[in-house]
Amino acid sequence: MKSHLRWYIAVVAAGVVALVATVVASASDNGSGPLPAAPATYQPGDQVWFEEPTVAGATLDAPITETPGDTASSPMAPPPPPRPWQPGDKVWTTEPPVTPQTFTAALTPLFAFPCERVPATGYISRNVYARTANNYNSNYWTWSAGSSSQAFHWYIITTGGTIKAHGESGGGSGSQSVSTDLHYWKVQNHGTTPQAWNVCPYLL
Repeated sequence: MKSHLRWYIAVVAAGVVALVATVVASASDNGSGPLPAAPATYQPGDQVWFEEPTVAGATLDAPITETPGDTASSPMAPPPPPRPWQPGDKVWTTEPPVTPQTFTAALTPLFAFPCERVPATGYISRNVYARTANNYNSNYWTWSAGSSSQAFHWYIITTGGTIKAHGESGGGSGSQSVSTDLHYWKVQNHGTTPQAWNVCPYLL
């Protein structure tokens, strides 16, 4: 009786081994093969992507244009300027009032907020200031040329009033990195013609 039992167990075991071998061979024939090993943990020196890796042959969606400001043509590129002032356009002779909201990024390491037009409406006359309508948790800013390509002075300021960076422009576009904080962008028109700008904040 015991010998028959041992024989039965041996036959069943052999059948199980044969079945496993068949399944493995079938998986290999179908191209699936064994499951890949888990990726190695990150180590200093490994390549790190700071934006979505590109895939050969992939087609990316075109950037969406935001209003009222124009969106930069590519990530972190200065946006195009608003159209030049024309007679009949609104002109601010004092700093336009704003009721700013504060925006923080939900995505990192690269998050582009919608661009803003400064001022939000109209144009500012010579020596008048204007600022973005909102505050942004940001560390990189780009801005367009002045709408008339005339001189201006730009500022990146924290909501606490600290000027993190500033500079004089002859009228062209620009960009500036700053340490991460809640900021707004401000400008004073030094041109003889009323001007406006498009401004884009980022969190890198």
